[in-house]
Amino acid sequence: MLEMPKPKPKGTIFDVKEKSKLFEVVDKFRELGIHEDISLPQLVVVGDQSSGKSSLLEALTALPFPVAGTICTRFATQIVFRRTSPGEAERIKVTIIPDENGTEEQKERLRAWKYDVDESLTPDEFKRLILSASDAMGLPKPGETTMGKNSGPRFSDDLLKIELASPTHDHFSVVDVPGIFQAATVFQTTEDVEMIERLVKRYISDKRTIILAVASSLHETANQKVFRLAEVEDPNGLRTLGILTKPDAVQKGDEQRIIDVARNKVTELTHGWFVIRNRSTDDINNNVSLEKRNQNEAEFFKKSPWNQLHRDRVGIFALNKFLRELLDEHVKKEFPGLVSEMNKLITNAEDELAILGPRRETPDEQRRMLLRLAMKYQGIALNAILGNYRDDFFNANPEFKLRMQIANYSDEFAQQILTHGHQMEFDDIQSHKISDDTHPIYSTILNFYHSSRGAELPGMVNPIVVQNLFKWQSTNWRTEADEYVQKIQDITNKFIASLLSHVCPKSTDFEQKIAAKLAPALEKAYERGNQELLGILESEREGLLLTLDDTYTVGLQNARKQRQMLALRTMQNNHATGLGNLPDAAQLTTILNAISLSHEKQSVADIHDILRAYYFVARKRFVDNVAVQVVERHYLSRDTGSGMGSWGPAMCFSAQWVGELTVDELEQIAGEDRVLVNKRAQLVEKLEKWRKARSFAGGLW
Repeated sequence: MLEMPKPKPKGTIFDVKEKSKLFEVVDKFRELGIHEDISLPQLVVVGDQSSGKSSLLEALTALPFPVAGTICTRFATQIVFRRTSPGEAERIKVTIIPDENGTEEQKERLRAWKYDVDESLTPDEFKRLILSASDAMGLPKPGETTMGKNSGPRFSDDLLKIELASPTHDHFSVVDVPGIFQAATVFQTTEDVEMIERLVKRYISDKRTIILAVASSLHETANQKVFRLAEVEDPNGLRTLGILTKPDAVQKGDEQRIIDVARNKVTELTHGWFVIRNRSTDDINNNVSLEKRNQNEAEFFKKSPWNQLHRDRVGIFALNKFLRELLDEHVKKEFPGLVSEMNKLITNAEDELAILGPRRETPDEQRRMLLRLAMKYQGIALNAILGNYRDDFFNANPEFKLRMQIANYSDEFAQQILTHGHQMEFDDIQSHKISDDTHPIYSTILNFYHSSRGAELPGMVNPIVVQNLFKWQSTNWRTEADEYVQKIQDITNKFIASLLSHVCPKSTDFEQKIAAKLAPALEKAYERGNQELLGILESEREGLLLTLDDTYTVGLQNARKQRQMLALRTMQNNHATGLGNLPDAAQLTTILNAISLSHEKQSVADIHDILRAYYFVARKRFVDNVAVQVVERHYLSRDTGSGMGSWGPAMCFSAQWVGELTVDELEQIAGEDRVLVNKRAQLVEKLEKWRKARSFAGGLW
């Protein structure tokens, strides 16, 4: 035989004041609409129509719920009892908590609705209250049939809240949902049947809801829809409390079936079963009072066979006591988890809002938003140019270290010019042991020499020869410099795109819009750099050969000395017996003849040495000028104070650039579509609601 669960002892975690505060906080949560986002601990009364649910609520709350067969509520009702300080006047507060899915206009209208109760809720006053609430929700009057003209909704997801405060009340709260019916009638349509079932499921599917399942003793519990729905949402019966009504209407001989159910033998529930005797139809017609009703119930359960049931499991007093203790323990148990869930919601909403960024509906908001992004961008971009990699942005990818990348490409460019910048290798005179004019470059020089002869006297060299040779020898400079500058442009573009992606909110398309708007300015900056490069190339290769670098003079003198030394060494090799046997004059003549060349050979040798000395100076100067005058001046310029024309590409997204945007341009870049506007508004509204709820809970957890 299964034992009936005993009523739980009252907890000691909260004293009376804390308990009062706890229930108030949970109610505040519901008023704020927290139940739409977080399940709240609650008791919910559900039952089929004609199960005796309204009579049970009447006995449980002492409120005159309508019990007539044709009258039913078309919305959920929360009854709240609060104990106030001794001496405070009894008060009744009636409000409507609108459904979260309603329109803003509907929600505002329902929040503003109030129903004033002068002294107490008499049956007539309660009917007027239900009528007024139904009208406010746009529902038909209680008892109105489906044949009426009202074609609007017949049931509502809004919640009517009736709060009763008095020094004599215990803290208690229960939610009543409309009764479940099996089929359409003149009072409800097929759609109404489905809607009520959805409404009931919404309440009982909540994992923090204790289901008070009311069943008539006249029918098998398994055949009553309320238990079929409860079994789906609570298959193990952990959250369900069974309440059997109308035991006085059971036919003689059928009592044992009800007793077995009440003893938890048929359908086992964690919280067990209670048996309640409500007012009968005759009692209602004869206006039997609640006090008399309670007396009749107590007498009924003293009689056989009902006296077999434990007295803690029969009657409204036992049920009332059990429910208050159950709700007390349930709220205390669930409250920490509830607050934890709320903190998670707040954190997630804050994160979402951070991703969305601040509001930007007006031009001022849009400009402020872009200015914040530009300032952040500028700080990181400047560090990238200076080589200060302190920001986390640089840790994500080595390619983001712009100065390092450019330094590497500059080294590569210098090496490329050194090894591939010339058309032909120069003759390395130092490597020769004797005079040797077989190097291929001398033939090339000779060809240029012959093709450039003018009116100069024999032994003179036309200056145009060296210019033409230098231009020919440096032909590859343009290709190597173009490749170098293109690489700088590519890594700069990649850096800009990566940094824009880093600073722009991930939920926006700012990155693409800013990049598109910056594109013309970037192109201008690159074009300025390209024009600078062309100018440098023209100065080096098309103009006069000019240098003040004494490296050129030293190099030329060294080359000439080396040639003379080679000539002397060659002469010594040709006079194996030496010059000692020759007279002094003959020795000098021999030496002079050895170092003297024909006009043509001398000219070719001089051209080679001049070209070589000048090329080495010009090559270094060209590499430096491209790196400084093109890359540093135009690509990495940090001057943002003299107009957009002087900005480098990496620094183009600046506060000054944002300040010069027109209203239309601001809207194009930073304007929000209605989806984002609505999403932010919803997040802000929910966050405000959740923070307010958390502030209520602050003193308790």
